[in-house]
Amino acid sequence: MNYHKEENDYSKRVELMLSDPENRAEWRQTIDEALTEHGEDWLLAALIEGSTGYYQPKSAMNGVVEPYKRGEEVCYSERAYACFRGDLIWMLWCDVDTFNMKDPAIQQQKLLYVKWARGHSDEAQDSLSMLYPTMNYKFVED
Repeated sequence: MNYHKEENDYSKRVELMLSDPENRAEWRQTIDEALTEHGEDWLLAALIEGSTGYYQPKSAMNGVVEPYKRGEEVCYSERAYACFRGDLIWMLWCDVDTFNMKDPAIQQQKLLYVKWARGHSDEAQDSLSMLYPTMNYKFVED
Protein backbone atom coordinates (compact mmCIF):
# COMPACT_ATOMS: atom_id res chain seq x y z
CA MET A 1 0.00 0.00 0.00
CA ASN A 2 1.35 3.41 -0.90
CA TYR A 3 0.77 5.60 2.15
CA HIS A 4 2.05 8.69 0.41
CA LYS A 5 -0.73 8.66 -2.21
CA GLU A 6 -3.62 8.37 0.22
CA GLU A 7 -4.67 11.35 2.26
CA ASN A 8 -4.10 10.74 5.93
CA ASP A 9 -6.81 12.03 8.29
CA TYR A 10 -4.33 12.67 11.09
CA SER A 11 -2.05 14.60 8.77
CA LYS A 12 -4.96 16.79 7.67
CA ARG A 13 -5.94 17.51 11.26
CA VAL A 14 -2.37 18.46 12.18
CA GLU A 15 -2.09 20.74 9.17
CA LEU A 16 -5.35 22.50 10.06
CA MET A 17 -4.32 22.83 13.69
CA LEU A 18 -0.93 24.31 12.78
CA SER A 19 -2.31 26.77 10.25
CA ASP A 20 -5.09 28.14 12.47
CA PRO A 21 -3.96 31.57 13.78
CA GLU A 22 -6.28 31.28 16.79
CA ASN A 23 -4.49 28.11 17.91
CA ARG A 24 -1.10 29.77 17.55
CA ALA A 25 -2.25 32.83 19.52
CA GLU A 26 -3.61 30.58 22.28
CA TRP A 27 -0.38 28.56 22.38
CA ARG A 28 1.71 31.73 22.62
CA GLN A 29 -0.51 33.02 25.41
CA THR A 30 -0.07 29.76 27.35
CA ILE A 31 3.71 29.90 26.91
CA ASP A 32 3.89 33.59 27.86
CA GLU A 33 1.76 32.99 30.97
CA ALA A 34 4.03 30.12 32.02
CA LEU A 35 7.11 32.31 31.58
CA THR A 36 5.56 35.15 33.56
CA GLU A 37 4.06 33.00 36.31
CA HIS A 38 6.79 30.39 36.75
CA GLY A 39 9.95 31.84 35.18
CA GLU A 40 12.63 30.57 32.82
CA ASP A 41 13.79 27.68 35.01
CA TRP A 42 10.28 26.23 34.98
CA LEU A 43 10.14 26.55 31.20
CA LEU A 44 13.54 24.86 30.92
CA ALA A 45 12.29 22.05 33.19
CA ALA A 46 9.24 21.62 30.95
CA LEU A 47 11.47 21.37 27.86
CA ILE A 48 13.91 18.95 29.48
CA GLU A 49 11.14 16.72 30.78
CA GLY A 50 9.16 16.94 27.54
CA SER A 51 12.21 15.93 25.53
CA THR A 52 13.19 13.18 28.00
CA GLY A 53 16.53 14.89 28.46
CA TYR A 54 17.27 15.70 24.81
CA TYR A 55 17.53 19.31 25.91
CA GLN A 56 19.57 20.42 28.88
CA PRO A 57 19.50 23.91 30.42
CA LYS A 58 22.01 25.52 28.03
CA SER A 59 20.72 23.90 24.84
CA ALA A 60 17.10 24.58 25.79
CA MET A 61 17.86 28.21 26.55
CA ASN A 62 19.95 28.83 23.42
CA GLY A 63 17.95 26.68 21.00
CA VAL A 64 14.38 27.21 22.17
CA VAL A 65 13.71 29.87 24.81
CA GLU A 66 15.86 32.67 23.38
CA PRO A 67 14.59 32.13 19.80
CA TYR A 68 11.02 32.11 21.15
CA LYS A 69 11.62 35.41 22.94
CA ARG A 70 12.95 36.88 19.69
CA GLY A 71 9.69 35.93 17.98
CA GLU A 72 11.06 33.05 15.94
CA GLU A 73 8.71 30.20 15.07
CA VAL A 74 11.10 27.56 13.72
CA CYS A 75 13.37 25.34 15.80
CA TYR A 76 16.21 23.58 14.03
CA SER A 77 16.81 20.69 16.45
CA GLU A 78 16.38 17.06 15.48
CA ARG A 79 13.61 16.70 18.05
CA ALA A 80 11.70 19.67 16.69
CA TYR A 81 11.86 18.37 13.13
CA ALA A 82 11.18 14.73 13.96
CA CYS A 83 8.25 15.37 16.31
CA PHE A 84 6.92 18.85 15.55
CA ARG A 85 7.77 19.62 11.91
CA GLY A 86 10.26 22.20 13.17
CA ASP A 87 7.46 24.24 14.74
CA LEU A 88 8.94 25.91 17.82
CA ILE A 89 5.60 27.22 19.10
CA TRP A 90 3.86 23.85 18.84
CA MET A 91 6.76 22.04 20.54
CA LEU A 92 7.04 24.55 23.36
CA TRP A 93 3.29 24.60 23.92
CA CYS A 94 3.12 20.78 24.07
CA ASP A 95 5.91 20.68 26.67
CA VAL A 96 4.36 23.46 28.75
CA ASP A 97 0.89 21.92 28.57
CA THR A 98 2.16 18.48 29.59
CA PHE A 99 4.36 19.86 32.38
CA ASN A 100 1.38 21.80 33.73
CA MET A 101 -0.43 18.48 34.23
CA LYS A 102 2.35 17.00 36.36
CA ASP A 103 2.15 16.83 40.11
CA PRO A 104 3.67 19.95 41.73
CA ALA A 105 6.14 17.76 43.67
CA ILE A 106 7.43 16.31 40.40
CA GLN A 107 7.65 19.80 38.91
CA GLN A 108 9.70 20.88 41.91
CA GLN A 109 12.11 17.96 41.44
CA LYS A 110 12.58 18.90 37.79
CA LEU A 111 13.20 22.55 38.77
CA LEU A 112 15.85 21.46 41.25
CA TYR A 113 17.43 19.34 38.51
CA VAL A 114 17.58 22.40 36.21
CA LYS A 115 19.27 24.48 38.90
CA TRP A 116 21.77 21.69 39.56
CA ALA A 117 22.48 20.97 35.88
CA ARG A 118 23.00 24.66 35.07
CA GLY A 119 26.10 24.58 37.24
CA HIS A 120 27.80 22.05 34.97
CA SER A 121 29.92 22.56 31.86
CA ASP A 122 28.56 22.14 28.33
CA GLU A 123 30.25 18.75 28.07
CA ALA A 124 28.77 17.60 31.37
CA GLN A 125 25.31 18.76 30.26
CA ASP A 126 25.73 16.69 27.09
CA SER A 127 26.47 13.66 29.26
CA LEU A 128 23.51 14.43 31.51
CA SER A 129 21.33 14.48 28.41
CA MET A 130 22.26 10.87 27.72
CA LEU A 131 21.76 9.86 31.35
CA TYR A 132 18.48 11.71 31.91
CA PRO A 133 16.04 9.03 30.70
CA THR A 134 17.35 6.51 33.23
CA MET A 135 18.39 8.81 36.06
CA ASN A 136 16.74 8.02 39.35
CA TYR A 137 17.46 11.11 41.36
CA LYS A 138 16.03 12.97 44.29
CA PHE A 139 17.14 16.57 44.74
CA VAL A 140 16.65 18.61 47.89
CA GLU A 141 16.81 22.37 48.23
CA ASP A 142 19.78 23.85 50.06
